[in-house]
Parts: sequence; structure tokens; C-alpha cells
Amino acid sequence: MTRQDLYEYTLMPMHLKSMFAVADLAKAELARGFNFTQGVPLLKVPARRNAKGQPVGHTGQGSGYEDTTTVLFDLASDPAQLQPICDAAVEARLMAQIGKLMEKNDAPPEAFLRLDLTVPAKSLHV
Repeated sequence: MTRQDLYEYTLMPMHLKSMFAVADLAKAELARGFNFTQGVPLLKVPARRNAKGQPVGHTGQGSGYEDTTTVLFDLASDPAQLQPICDAAVEARLMAQIGKLMEKNDAPPEAFLRLDLTVPAKSLHV
């Protein structure tokens, strides 16, 4: 089970190759726009879930949204990715960088929560 709800944000209710189903849109709500939408409101649609309650992706959209485990590798010394790096300091540094990039790119609050990062106070979507 995911740690919080996941959403898809869209200006047009369409996946790559198909429209959103009416059932998918039934729980949609209007959300404030992101910086890149120049303030235009978006549909905030809950991610679909499978029988186990896991959010799932859409046909033709790649893999689903299920929770995964993060694993780090040093690709220079381990290109086959056989020896994961277990270094709390490296993980903390990378997570801080990810948080800064997410804030810069106007990620929604649930994206920060999913990674156990602090939601920025200036988030437009709170």
C-alpha cells in the first residue's frame, strides 16, 4: 500500500492513447495550476488502484505507481549494478538535491510526502 494518495494532474483528460474513463474522472477535483501552466487550473485525478489497493499505471503509459525500493549504484565502478551503495550520508545528500529540484519544478505536496521530504511552505498546491 502506498504511504499516501497519488494523483495525475491534467489539462486534458487523456492518457497517451486513450481518454480517461468516466469512472476515473468521477473523483477528480479542480486544483490550482502549476508554474508551468501559468496559473491555469488542472484536473487532479486520483490514481487508479488494483485489487490490492496499489495505484496502477495505464495501458500504454509504462509501469504503475506502486511503491518501490530505492537502490543506489556507483555506475563508474559497478556498471552492471551488482553492488548497491548503502551510505546514509550519500542518500541524505541526494535526497536534499532531489527536494531542491522538486521545489524548483513546482512538484505537488504529495510528491514530497511520498519521499519523506518536507513540503515547501511556498507550495501553491497546499
